[in-house]
Amino acid sequence: MSTVHVYIGPTIDVDRVRELAPHARVHGPIAHGDLLRLELGPETTVLIVDGVYYQRPAVRHKEILHALARGTVVVGASSMGALRACELRDAGMIGVGDVYDQFASGVLDSDDEVAVAHLGAEDGHAPRTVALVSVRAACRHLVSAGRVTEELADAAVAAVRGLYFTERTPFAVRSVVRQAGLPAAEAEELLSALGRTPADAKYADAERALRLVAEVERPQGVSVVQTAHVRRWLRHHGPHARDTQATVVLQVAWPRMAECYEELVCQELARLWQVGPDLRALGAEFGRRTGLSSVSAGLAEYWLGDGNESASAAALGRLAVVTHRARPGVITVLDRLPRHPAVRGIWAEASELADRVSEFNRALLARDPGYLPARIPRARVLDWLAQRWQTDSVRCAALARGFLDEDDAVRAARRFLPYDLEIGLAVTGG
Repeated sequence: MSTVHVYIGPTIDVDRVRELAPHARVHGPIAHGDLLRLELGPETTVLIVDGVYYQRPAVRHKEILHALARGTVVVGASSMGALRACELRDAGMIGVGDVYDQFASGVLDSDDEVAVAHLGAEDGHAPRTVALVSVRAACRHLVSAGRVTEELADAAVAAVRGLYFTERTPFAVRSVVRQAGLPAAEAEELLSALGRTPADAKYADAERALRLVAEVERPQGVSVVQTAHVRRWLRHHGPHARDTQATVVLQVAWPRMAECYEELVCQELARLWQVGPDLRALGAEFGRRTGLSSVSAGLAEYWLGDGNESASAAALGRLAVVTHRARPGVITVLDRLPRHPAVRGIWAEASELADRVSEFNRALLARDPGYLPARIPRARVLDWLAQRWQTDSVRCAALARGFLDEDDAVRAARRFLPYDLEIGLAVTGG
């Protein structure tokens, strides 16, 4: 039996989902990383109704393609699901409902048609505003019932469209459609057809998708090139995300990380290039491949953090090591880190430390709902890393530790800073 995952928010309530799909696993609005946490495969079906996009990164197209490539059925309807299904219909994502059909046919072409503001999970993601696409549908119903003319309905829709999506509250919608000429009775009837009600266009599409999701025909699997971005997302959100955090602990706090990373990259390049794993042999091959016969002082300053390094016989080899992260191969290098002889004895310590940092951050969030590591100023993180690594070039030190660049180091290390300042972040073995 297929496992069905349903992502909902303001469009439809959990109780209604349970009625229509009692065996489904219900989640909140989908966000970047959520799909990658699932056990993706032919026995998994995903229905996307709602998704975040304003306060957090939205689900990426490549995440959905990754799921489709593994044989997972991905269905979209109503809101974010309808948008993504329209954009990925040629890749095998299945769209359901009138909202999807309008986007797929080109009748609608703006994301704000389905956008609504809503409350948080503790309040059931209840909607605070109404969707423009639902206003359109309600106005069409009034026209077909002979209650208003098409001209008046168009004027009402235009008035609502003039409001920013976070301002389309029922009160504001009532006000602008009345100003557009809609009679009071018709305005109230329009409002009664908006929100979590079967008369709402988005709600109706969600119901339809929930009835169909267990019976949709499984599309043929698609072939998708797995980019470095997807591989990095999998490291941070996938089944082995805990290992990723342990890796970051070592990258930030282990004194021998740069040495260990250089050794791993040398082994990888030696395997790829069929040469010896020492820096001189790798440098010679790197020079042959790039046309470089030496490393200028400028290159050494930029990539290695020391212009004097250009005179070293191994400079080309070190340049090969630090530039290797520009290729997807950097992911495989870091994946091999737990098996390195110097790391085996401290991997459990790093994993436990990563868990303690996660628990520490959850406790901070419980005390202060406004706390987010992402809000720690970039300059403060850079100063902290410079002190930890005893360097004048955080960028070069980050490259030497296997980060993609300085920004990657800041993003990954930020969540560890409060713990280090209050308790202390240290890995001493290895």
